[in-house]
Amino acid sequence: MYSHYHHTGRRIFFWTLVVAYVCLIGVIIPYAFGYRFSFDRGVFVYAGSITVKANPRTVTVTIDDHTDDNPSFINDTYHITGIAPGEHTVHITRDGFQPVTKTITVSSGISTELWNVILPRTTYTRTPLATLPTHVFYRAPRRNLIAVPFAHDDDRLGVTILDVTDPNNVRTTTRTPFPQRRLTPDTAQNVEWSRDATALIVPVTHTRADGSLQSDALILTPDDTLTLSLRDVFPAATTIDTVRWHPQKSRTLYAHIDNTLTEITLPETDVRRDTVRTTPRAGDVRAYTIAGNALYYLTRRTGVIIKLSQDGSATQITTTPTTLSPDDDAVVTVYDDNRVVVRGTRSGTLEFFDGARPSLAGVLARNIRGSHFSNDGKKLLYWSDNEIFVRFVRDWDVQPLRTAGETLTLARFTTPVDNVQWTADYEHVLYTTPHALKLTSLDGRGGRTTHTLLQLRTPSVVRANHAASHLFITETDGNAHPLFFITFPEKEGLF
Repeated sequence: MYSHYHHTGRRIFFWTLVVAYVCLIGVIIPYAFGYRFSFDRGVFVYAGSITVKANPRTVTVTIDDHTDDNPSFINDTYHITGIAPGEHTVHITRDGFQPVTKTITVSSGISTELWNVILPRTTYTRTPLATLPTHVFYRAPRRNLIAVPFAHDDDRLGVTILDVTDPNNVRTTTRTPFPQRRLTPDTAQNVEWSRDATALIVPVTHTRADGSLQSDALILTPDDTLTLSLRDVFPAATTIDTVRWHPQKSRTLYAHIDNTLTEITLPETDVRRDTVRTTPRAGDVRAYTIAGNALYYLTRRTGVIIKLSQDGSATQITTTPTTLSPDDDAVVTVYDDNRVVVRGTRSGTLEFFDGARPSLAGVLARNIRGSHFSNDGKKLLYWSDNEIFVRFVRDWDVQPLRTAGETLTLARFTTPVDNVQWTADYEHVLYTTPHALKLTSLDGRGGRTTHTLLQLRTPSVVRANHAASHLFITETDGNAHPLFFITFPEKEGLF
């Protein structure tokens, strides 16, 4: 017997399935094309994505307490799609490492990028190398050699050379040149290794019989085949400072002798005062530096910067004179012809000269102790006794976007900061406080991220070997100065 009610029920069931199918397709198709439903607005909106590149390479990325169990991992980068536009909190974690948290804003159809995220370890293994006679040391840029100048108890100078290629077999040589002189290291200037690490320049101070001090620099070789005092070459000089190696020639160096920029050429053998050739390259020099293959110097009389090429041609690259007072010692830092910094070591005045964008030039800060350009010349790092800053001197087109002329205050402490330096990615800054080694990120989204890498006994010296991911560090423990290194950041690559 045919049932009318049975037929009606089948029709209702059929059309219910049709309506459900249409509704489901109306959700699935927009979802497949990257749309998400916004309950606040009551409409579908086009989703965005988040890209994360971190060190260490393998991390867990959590967005608003939701962890994607299978994120896309392409070119060492996590790419998470389908993120609704708006503000989100991103947690980047890994066991054994300190987490990083960022608050970001995702926009429709745009990937919000978190590049160069560093997760420091919760604990670093210290690999001991040696116990030094002092806490100050200088690493050869292209070799695993470390120079340690120090003063003996009898006021004679000693230099220790460490070969740290094998931490278990450190070879040490010590010598005390010029035993008749009272020489002490001049820690206001760096020891300079030659490009091939076969010789080094050691700035020293000579205490004369009347108690007055004289500046000097020693040219030494680790194998003891060369020991030369520039004071012997220039006995009448009032000051000898800023001694630097030629950027290409291993036996040539430059020095600021009184007001003259002088080129010094050493013979291959039999190096004596009368066999050293000296050539004045420029007069009226207040300070100088080397950038690329050119010399740049600040004139004493006019206060402008002159570029001196290797062919001897001179070009004026700044037209506005420095505002530093005549009695303020100056330091010149050059990235290229259009980006130059002059700093007064007494006043701490930091001036920026920009030939391409003059509106960005001028005095940036006072009471500054040092400065470094980033490797691409777009950022300038500088610091005072208690504060660290980064100024963008060119537009920065990587998220978070920055405009030229913008200045970030990275850190501010009531205690002194020291050892301020870029990390290898130039997106983080390393520095020490009296009892800690710290790391701060330039990315301030969601607040500035600062991590403590190590607790230290005393103010230390930190020097990086970025190629090997090593940080060499000294501490002071009574009269001992242990030298050790940690691996930071994590090594990446196939081997």
